[in-house]
Amino acid sequence: MKVTVTYREILEAMPALDKLMGREFKPPATPVKLAILHRIVAPVHQDIQTRRESIVMANADKDEAGEIVWLDKEKGTVRINDAIEAQIKALFETTHDFDAPAIGPNDLEVIGGKPLTPADLYMLVPFLKVD
Repeated sequence: MKVTVTYREILEAMPALDKLMGREFKPPATPVKLAILHRIVAPVHQDIQTRRESIVMANADKDEAGEIVWLDKEKGTVRINDAIEAQIKALFETTHDFDAPAIGPNDLEVIGGKPLTPADLYMLVPFLKVD
């Protein structure tokens, strides 16, 4: 199934996909489909994270010595200035094409435990196929 998603949708989908990876499903093909989808999406997700970090590091406010001005002692937070905001917004709007396995409602019947809810699947909607 051909899927075109934004980088934002990829970032939002990964936690939901990771959560589904730990569930058991009645259809025997579902774990394979989820594993294939994860294997396709995870490297793109990592690349987005790396690119986002590069944007922040390159555009962060710097002091007189040229050192990044951190907002916390752990050196994990910088002020989001206009350059960072614009470049990250553009990054998140970038699209990526996938040839993903078709995962539909019948693939998502779980074994035991709590059934999946719309909230469980919301972030995965761009990757799901509904006829």
